[in-house]
Amino acid sequence: MGQGVIISKLGSYYDELTNKMTQLSNTNSWDVNLDTRIQVFGKIANVLQYAQISYVFDVNTFAQMMKDQGQPNNKILSIAENYYSLVGWSSFLNVFSAIESSIRAIAKELSMDWKSPYYKLYNNLFTNVLGGTANSNYIRAMELFNICRVSRNTIHNNGVHVNQTETFSFLGGNYTFTEGSVVSFINWDFFFSMIGEIIIVLDLLVNSSGVASFSQIKDLRA
Repeated sequence: MGQGVIISKLGSYYDELTNKMTQLSNTNSWDVNLDTRIQVFGKIANVLQYAQISYVFDVNTFAQMMKDQGQPNNKILSIAENYYSLVGWSSFLNVFSAIESSIRAIAKELSMDWKSPYYKLYNNLFTNVLGGTANSNYIRAMELFNICRVSRNTIHNNGVHVNQTETFSFLGGNYTFTEGSVVSFINWDFFFSMIGEIIIVLDLLVNSSGVASFSQIKDLRA
């Protein structure tokens, strides 16, 4: 995926996320600055905006500076490529972390064991508020969160899946994380497919009766 396409998609999803914040604020009495049901979309939007700014990094200016320092072209190219890779992976991790913090805030308000291991936590939360394990919304949320969780763990291990081989269904496809192998499909295409689904699933979650009924669910950072 080219740099221009990435910048454009980051901007489009930023707009979609901020529009979602406005919609939720207009239809509820939730505090846009404190309530995690709105803030979760804002935190993700901020990550995408920072990534967009980072992608406007002027490679030509950087390259000239490095040349003036006597650095060879192959080193300059390698540094630029590593920079863009770092922008991508750090963006993925920050989005996943933003979601987890809001999931824990919601679970805390619901008097659940909000400090429990993440898989156990979101599984119990979705079971309680998305209609049970046979409900299509529960299944959709679990597919998304399972592959987000394993993708995050893989990035933490420098792109290598260190656990037993696992295959996950997501948006009609199957994704295999092979033990001890580099996971090559964690890229911007994959991430953008996640972002679209993240917006849908989080919207289902915050508007579910068991979550929407609270007058306020403070974000953990509030």
